[in-house]
Amino acid sequence: MRSSWLRRNHVYEFFTDWLPYGLIWIWIGWVDGVGNVVMPLYATLSCALHTPNRWNRKISLLGMMIPAALYVIHERHFDPVESEILIGIAAGYVVFHNRVRASYWAYGCANIVATGFCVLHMTPFTFGTFEETLIVSTIFALYEHDALIRARYKEERGLDPLTGLYNRRGAEEWLNLHEGNAGIAVLVDLDDFKFINDFFGHDAGDEVLRKVGGLLLRFVSSPGIGVRWGGDEFLILAEHETAQSAEQFVEELFSQLSSLELSLNERRLRLRCSVGVAYGPLGDLLITEADRALLRVKQSGKAHVEWYHSTIENQGEQLDINQYAFQKAFHQLTEFCSAPCLATDLEFRIIDLNEAYERVSGYTRHALRGQKPSMLAFGDWNRRWYPEIHETLQRGRSWTGILHNQREDGTIWSGEMVISPVRIGEITAGYWCMVRRVFSGDKVRTELLNYEIQVDQDTAEYIENIFLQVLAEVAEWGDPELHAHVLRVRRYTNWLAAKLADRKLIDPRDVPILSSASIAHDIGKVAIAREILFKPNTLDDVEHLYIQRHTEIGEQILQSVLDKLDDMHVHAKRVVEYAKVIAGSHHEWWNGKGYPRGLRGNDIPLPGRLVAITDVLDALLSRRPYKEPWSLEEVRNYIESHRGLQFDPKLVTILLEEWAAFEDLVKEVTLYEVRES
Repeated sequence: MRSSWLRRNHVYEFFTDWLPYGLIWIWIGWVDGVGNVVMPLYATLSCALHTPNRWNRKISLLGMMIPAALYVIHERHFDPVESEILIGIAAGYVVFHNRVRASYWAYGCANIVATGFCVLHMTPFTFGTFEETLIVSTIFALYEHDALIRARYKEERGLDPLTGLYNRRGAEEWLNLHEGNAGIAVLVDLDDFKFINDFFGHDAGDEVLRKVGGLLLRFVSSPGIGVRWGGDEFLILAEHETAQSAEQFVEELFSQLSSLELSLNERRLRLRCSVGVAYGPLGDLLITEADRALLRVKQSGKAHVEWYHSTIENQGEQLDINQYAFQKAFHQLTEFCSAPCLATDLEFRIIDLNEAYERVSGYTRHALRGQKPSMLAFGDWNRRWYPEIHETLQRGRSWTGILHNQREDGTIWSGEMVISPVRIGEITAGYWCMVRRVFSGDKVRTELLNYEIQVDQDTAEYIENIFLQVLAEVAEWGDPELHAHVLRVRRYTNWLAAKLADRKLIDPRDVPILSSASIAHDIGKVAIAREILFKPNTLDDVEHLYIQRHTEIGEQILQSVLDKLDDMHVHAKRVVEYAKVIAGSHHEWWNGKGYPRGLRGNDIPLPGRLVAITDVLDALLSRRPYKEPWSLEEVRNYIESHRGLQFDPKLVTILLEEWAAFEDLVKEVTLYEVRES
């Protein structure tokens, strides 16, 4: 940002006061008919247009009164009493301007004095003074009014309307006055703010931003400002002479932000935020350094403070501006991405990776940053492709193929990789690798000529289970409780299907298939509006009809998956076929009053009848926005009362016969979730 030496050292204000003042002296000396009115009225105007918060500013304005008084003494034909009163009014306004902002009372007092002397003396001179006071004060008052409106508009243009903090324009103007001074830049990012917007709605998200903005307005005092830097990012710029005072400031700020509790839809949440800090001369570079520190916070677990240290940046992490922009964009785009992604610099050193890549590779981000991807390679297979990869990337094209890697624990995994150059304008900033598919297991066999991978049944189960879990997370994303819901439904489905297999009612080999397929029973909710899906109150008839569409949408989604599975293992296709049946029929009722097709009795596929029970079991046992969890006795009574109405009578009979075992399962699942949390 541009710097102004005149503004920073207050020389600009001195010239704006005294240069016009000198021109007025020339006017008074050369033009007849102008008396002792203009000087004090001009001082009043100059004081009103600039808030004199500093003592040197007040002394400068009071200094204007001295030439005016000397001029009165020199010009004997002026009435010294009247002139001294007018000068005194102007001086009083300068002294008390911080308490009395409006200048209209000063103009009014000047006119009252001029009118009083005109009435008392009734001379041409006093009448001329009265006339001059009225005209000049009116012009100055109108000019001041217009100038203040323009200043207010300019100030509002530099403020964020939602939070009342400065926006980027306002921050730039502030930095023009303070650039180069010792201070700190603090970047605050609200963790998982997208979850608040998607789950509670954008109105709730705006309320969170307003509360954070209000806290910063109260906390940050002059010389310093709070800035709405981005969607959920805030910037604090403040002058601090020492690093110790800056550290105390940041510690107190983080403490207050971390203790801020939010009440959203009758739920209380504690704010979590990541903070990056840089200390040094205020300016663009300091903000960039704070941004780099914030990026390290996000890469190392969030919810803490990270200071920028040049020594750390120089230890293999110093990036030019294009690579830094690439790294920041990579983190923002892949933070919540389920596909494993990796970013490298131009020398193929790893600069970042997302959590999905950490999970699939078995290495942490800290362990891989600064290393080359070749450290992950298993055998010599990858090395034979490195020349082709380099040549393809140098031509600005993407390379696609299969590479074999080894995890930290020694297990092998293979992935279909897409490696692409990332260009910023005409400059290549680095390379981006995304893993499209992951293959693992002891029996993975790769055909080297056509890259086709054949896997055994266990591996197919693993791949499809992961695939369905990802799809289910997409549909249920925004509420961790709903994600837990689909996993509990899977446990209950696996348990009830095993009881059916014990009674020879289904093939035992179908038990794991039904269990895996049940995960995607609500996949169609991905297309349902969040404000309806998470509405805390009872749905009306129109909303009920709207939300019922998720069953048919789920069928369509899974059918599109089936269309792409022709060349995969038969077992994998069967899992998705069961998932499609369950998604489309688990809301059908035994008496034909369900949806979407109103099927009755045995016309409802068995997988749908099975998951209809397990889905309701978990829904009744769990806390929801509109209800408290039911007791096991209440759930048993509900299931029994809806035998032959909502549920298959035979399945209900089996469930009730095994109810004691089911209660043990519920306790086991609850204990597991407590341990995991």
